[in-house]
Amino acid sequence: MAQLNTMKPGDLIKAADWNALVAMVQGLSGPAVTGPITVPNLFGLTLGNALGIITLPSTQLSQGQVLDTLGNPVSPVVAGSSTLVVLNQSPVAGTNTFAGTSVNLVVSPAPGSTPPPPKIPSISGFKTPPVPIGAQVEIDGLNFDPLPLNNQVSFAGVAAAAPSTASNPVQLFVIVPSGIPGAPTGSGTLSVDVTVTTPSGSVSGTLTISAPLATPLPTIQSFSPPQGTVGAPVTIFGTGFSGTASANTVMFDTIAATPTSATPTQLVVTIPAGISGLTTVPSFRNVPVTVTVAKQVSPASSYGISNL
Repeated sequence: MAQLNTMKPGDLIKAADWNALVAMVQGLSGPAVTGPITVPNLFGLTLGNALGIITLPSTQLSQGQVLDTLGNPVSPVVAGSSTLVVLNQSPVAGTNTFAGTSVNLVVSPAPGSTPPPPKIPSISGFKTPPVPIGAQVEIDGLNFDPLPLNNQVSFAGVAAAAPSTASNPVQLFVIVPSGIPGAPTGSGTLSVDVTVTTPSGSVSGTLTISAPLATPLPTIQSFSPPQGTVGAPVTIFGTGFSGTASANTVMFDTIAATPTSATPTQLVVTIPAGISGLTTVPSFRNVPVTVTVAKQVSPASSYGISNL
């Protein structure tokens, strides 16, 4: 994401600054969803009026994050913030979404505001080493870019593919690439430096890797319906599943579920209760989903789930 530049009243907004602002807003909500609730147009309203509309029971939406155009978080309870003008929103006006969806806003800066210091990323650990080449590793930390494509990850200098769309500012899901110098081909392991680079800085950590798996990992290709509801069934399409339902474990974030039916390319599973962020009604979030077969875990895929 481009660095936003400080502006004064009367300055013209450059295209680069506006595009960076749009990317910031889009990154707050994750992938687009489709549902029965239409998001209202809040552009040009004061923050106080916009939040009044969002929190109306009839609107069925919830307040998300509020940032100013410099990138600073804005607290609606701070004196003077209610008069700041809404300049952008996510989801955008007219989007059809689910009850409980958070609406994030970008507002004009308060007088005297300055850009916040850059948030340098940090790595707290990896799950779960040793990680085979070609398998997905979860990188835990802080201040990763909310847009997965803005996080560049390399293993001993070898660039990996972009993190999964299930990634977020505290988790990156990345496939360990082939071609790492000295990587094991049979038994044994190798410790490598893993570097994450964001627009704000870089950080490195040490990960233990192992030889590629003998059989390919299961993969998730799509979901039906495109968004789900707690307690309702979802069909997961992909490859490498077991035809025996009990031999597959589907993880919705940290909550496990066993499919009710299975083929090598299709699983039917009921979305479980207790998923973090979905314990109140109404609520909605994008949840990382994985499938485990014979201790092999698929790359995570993001799935929008509501609790109605």
